[in-house]
Amino acid sequence: MSRSAAVGLSTLLAGTVALAAAGPAHAAAPAGTARAAGATVTAGPTAPTVTSPDYPADEGWYGGPGVPGSFTFDAGGDTDVLGFRYWLDGGAVTQVAVDQPGGSATVTVTPDEDGPAVLSVQAVDAAGNRSPVTSHTFRVRDTSPTVTDGNPTAGYGQPRTLTLTPGMPGVVAYTYRLDAGAEQTVVAAPDGTATITLTPTTPGWNTLYVRSRTADDLPSGERWHRFHLETRPTISSVQYPLGQVGAPVGTPGTFVFRPGMPGVTEYVYRFGVLGPLRTVPAGPDGSASVTFTPPNFLPQQVTVFTRTADGIASESVTGHFQAGRAS
Repeated sequence: MSRSAAVGLSTLLAGTVALAAAGPAHAAAPAGTARAAGATVTAGPTAPTVTSPDYPADEGWYGGPGVPGSFTFDAGGDTDVLGFRYWLDGGAVTQVAVDQPGGSATVTVTPDEDGPAVLSVQAVDAAGNRSPVTSHTFRVRDTSPTVTDGNPTAGYGQPRTLTLTPGMPGVVAYTYRLDAGAEQTVVAAPDGTATITLTPTTPGWNTLYVRSRTADDLPSGERWHRFHLETRPTISSVQYPLGQVGAPVGTPGTFVFRPGMPGVTEYVYRFGVLGPLRTVPAGPDGSASVTFTPPNFLPQQVTVFTRTADGIASESVTGHFQAGRAS
C-alpha cells in the first residue's frame, strides 16, 4: 500500500512537504509508521543500491577528469520511492525521478579531477522521507599528459622545446597556455605526442598548463609544468666579500652588480633593510658599480634587482657582509 497520495516530484524530493494519511484517522497504520495528531509519519525508505559500468566501486582506476560515466540507482522494489537525490564529493544536490514506482534511475556524472571520488545517493519516498545515504566510492584515473623539457636550464628569453606525451589513448590534439597567456592548440602526431617551443619572458616562476583531447572530444586532466627563469643579478665586492668579514669599519667599499638577464639598463638597490632605494645605470657591458662605507661592524645587507628598457624587473638578490673592527 502506498504511504501517501501522489504529490509533485520536485516538492517531495526537496523534502519540504509531509502529507496527512490518506485513510481515516482510526485506520490501522502500515508497518513502519507511527501515528501523531491524526497524521501518519512514515519511516524512510531503505538505502538504494548504486552501480556503474564506467566507474565501478572497486580498486581499479577508470575514466578520467571530464570523462562522463553512467550510474544507476535502484530502489529495490520499494514502490513508495519516487526518486533519488545525489551529489558528488559534497557538491550540489541533483534530483532524478524513478522510471517506475520502486524502480531505478540512470544518470550521467562527470568527475572534474582525478583520484578517489564519492557519489552519495538517497532514495526519497512519496511522503518526502529520505533514506540513509549510499556512498559509491570510485577512482578516477589520472589522464593528464606528461611534459618533458628539452632545455631545462634555458634562461630568460631563451627558447624551450617541450614534448607532450598523452596519458590516455586516442589523443589527437593538445591545448596549452603559459601562465595567464592565450590558449593555443597543437595537433598530435600519430603516436599521440606533440612538440611545442616556448620563449618565456617572465622572470622567476612560470607555469605551463596542458590538456589533451581525443577524436571523440574527451578531455584529459590538466597538467601543470613549472619552471624557473633565473634573472637575479650578482653582487661582488673586493673590500667586503659577501658572507664574510671584510675591511675595517670606515673603509669605502666598491660593490659590482652584474646582470642575470639580457637587456638590463639599470639597477635598483638599497643598503640596509630600510635604506632608501637608489638607481644606477648599467654600463656598456651591462654591469654597474656603487660605493658604500659601512658605518659600524654590525652585519650589513645589500639588495639589488634590475630593469630593462621595457620596464621588466628581475627577481631581487640580497647579500650580507660585515666590516671588521677598526685596528
